Amino acid sequence: MHPVDHIKSLARLTPESEEKLLSMMRGHTFRKGDVLQGVGGLLSFTFFITSGCARVFFTANGKEHTISFNFDDQFIFISRELLLSHAESIAVEFLEPTTVVIIPHLKVKDFLTAEKAVTDVEGLLFMNTALLEHCTFIEERLRILQSCNAAERFRWVTTRYPRILQTATLTQIASYIGVTKETVYRLKGKISNRSKE
Repeated sequence: MHPVDHIKSLARLTPESEEKLLSMMRGHTFRKGDVLQGVGGLLSFTFFITSGCARVFFTANGKEHTISFNFDDQFIFISRELLLSHAESIAVEFLEPTTVVIIPHLKVKDFLTAEKAVTDVEGLLFMNTALLEHCTFIEERLRILQSCNAAERFRWVTTRYPRILQTATLTQIASYIGVTKETVYRLKGKISNRSKE
C-alpha cells in the first residue's frame, strides 16, 4: 500500500489533488548499511517502507540501543521525545536494500488543509489511529519485556518479524529484546538444531 492510499482512506481527494500529493513524495532506494542520522531530516520527513527493512536506534555510553524494526508496508515511527532526547545519535539503518517513500509531512498537511480535503476532526482521527496502532505495539513490546523470559522474547521477535534472523545481527536483536547476544546466539542455535531433526 502506498502512503497516498492511507491518506485517501480519510481525505476527499480529486484526481488532481492525488497527483499533486504524489509529486510531493519521492521514492528512494537505500543500500544495505545506509544510515540516516541526526534529528534534522528525521523530524522533517516521514518514511514509508514499500519493501525492505530498517531499524531505529540510538547510541548512549558507547552502546547502540535498538528501538524498532520496520519491514514492508510500514511507516518508520520515531517519537518526538526520542528524537529530542537523543538528537545527536538517533539513526535509521537500512538492513537490506530498502525502497521507501519519503514524505514531507508538514507540506502534505498544509496542502490537505488548503485543499479542504480533510477537516481538523478527520486529521485528528487519522493521527489518533496511527498513534493508537503505535501505542498498541509499544504496550505489546513492554509486556513482552516485562513478563517473558529470554526464550519467549526471542520467539516473539522472530514470529513478529519472520525475516529478522536474515536481516539483523544477533547483537541488534539482543538489544531490542533486552538480553545478551550470547543468549540470542544460544536460542538461535536451538532453533537450528530443531529444524535439522
